[in-house]
Amino acid sequence: MFAARWVFASMKWVLGWFAGVSMLLTVGAVSGADSSKVLRVGYQKSGALLLTKSSGLLEKALAPLGYGVVWREFPSGLPLLEALNGGSIDIGHSGDAPLLFAQAAGIPFQIFAASNPSPESTGVVVPKDSPVHS
Repeated sequence: MFAARWVFASMKWVLGWFAGVSMLLTVGAVSGADSSKVLRVGYQKSGALLLTKSSGLLEKALAPLGYGVVWREFPSGLPLLEALNGGSIDIGHSGDAPLLFAQAAGIPFQIFAASNPSPESTGVVVPKDSPVHS
């Protein structure tokens, strides 16, 4: 498999993702660590990778290089990052909070792409009678 473990935070541009994958494949080719030529991708039920998976863009882009793609679904970012740490996936996608927890736990990873979060995608929920108000 690959010499390094990679993860990326939610991103807007698929081209940036492909640039990162190209870099990852170059690292794998230079290190000689990849003998099976399969990229194991961890994804969640929503986000940029789901669109990439359903469109088949990654498979089409990597086929000329002789790489196959294996997709593995995760319920959230923390299990995905644990799988990355354990070596069962090579690359994945996570939001910012799971990355902070993974970093605090000492999981080694490299972020190669990121984007500005959408304010509408995150919220703080409190009980109706809470003294906390917006």
